[in-house]
Amino acid sequence: MKNYTVEEYALCTRFKSKRRKKRLVKEDFDRQLIQLHKLEKNFGNSVITCLGSCLMSLIKKDGDCHFKLRDDVVRSSEAEFYKTLLEKINTRQFSSDKTFKKRKSKKRKNASSVQIQRLKEFTESEWNNPKLELSEREKAHFAKQERWSKVF
Repeated sequence: MKNYTVEEYALCTRFKSKRRKKRLVKEDFDRQLIQLHKLEKNFGNSVITCLGSCLMSLIKKDGDCHFKLRDDVVRSSEAEFYKTLLEKINTRQFSSDKTFKKRKSKKRKNASSVQIQRLKEFTESEWNNPKLELSEREKAHFAKQERWSKVF
């Protein structure tokens, strides 16, 4: 075995330079940020949904799909309140097919799935926004739900 000096030993080993050390720290931090972003995206979305959906019925007619109040709710004393609430959270869905089925093809097989119609849902940021046009009495009819996000 030969006796090497410190400079010769440093040249033949893989010591990291200052620049490389800084770069590795930055890359590691970037990887951690990307990983946290993926976790946040995939973990779930908290959505505020309407609890009063049992007061409404779904109408599918001539390629137009929307909610309307049930007859017993229309005749009740709270009818005007629920009517204004429904105007704010009602969603309309249009379809060229009257069955409201969405075509999807998987592995050369043509299949169709029913399109799900929901009332308007709010994210947490929309819910906390002061520009939301719901009163406190109307907000009492909503509940927070956690949903798994399928988006990557």
